[in-house]
This record gives sequence, C-alpha cells and structure tokens, in this order.
Amino acid sequence: WTLDAYDAVVYDKRKRSKTVNPFEKPVKTYPRVVRGGSWKDSSDKIRSASRGYSEKRWKMRDPQIPKSKWWHTDAAFVGFRIVRPYITPSPREQQIYWKEKHTN
Repeated sequence: WTLDAYDAVVYDKRKRSKTVNPFEKPVKTYPRVVRGGSWKDSSDKIRSASRGYSEKRWKMRDPQIPKSKWWHTDAAFVGFRIVRPYITPSPREQQIYWKEKHTN
C-alpha cells in the first residue's frame, strides 16, 4: 500500500513515455496503489512491478472513529512500504508529498 492514487489510465499513459518521479497525487482516499503482491497472490503477481488498488471495505472492522489512515483491518495481506530518500528533500519538495490533507 502506498500514498499514490491508483488510476489505470495513468499507467497506460506511462507505458508510452519515460516517467520521472511518478507520484500520482491523491485527491480522494480510495483507491490507492498496492504494489509488489502478497502471500495470497499467485507467483506471477509477486514482483515489484505488480500493481493493484485499495478498497474501502479493507477497513470495515476498524473500531476507531475516525477510521485509521494506515490500518487495514480486513486486508492483513497488505503492508505499508516505507522508503527513505538517500538525500533529504528540500522543504519545498516535502510540501508536495507530506503536507497534503486527505479525506477518509
């Protein structure tokens, strides 16, 4: 599970050209990109290029109000991948990725 919004049309466009910094800024909570496959997938889905998308039903049993942005109670097969850049982004770059307000 990632912060990127899932949009199948965007993936088709990216196949035709070189992509630099392919972050798709979300405008709503669902769907988000799920990458890499999981223990419940077939072997052809367990690879870094594998893509899927999140669903609202993954949080149905979350008892918190409001529901957690990070905990998918009904999707134990999904984890959140944390990637740290080697060089810390400038404050301006950080604003682009980390200061967004997202709805649940």
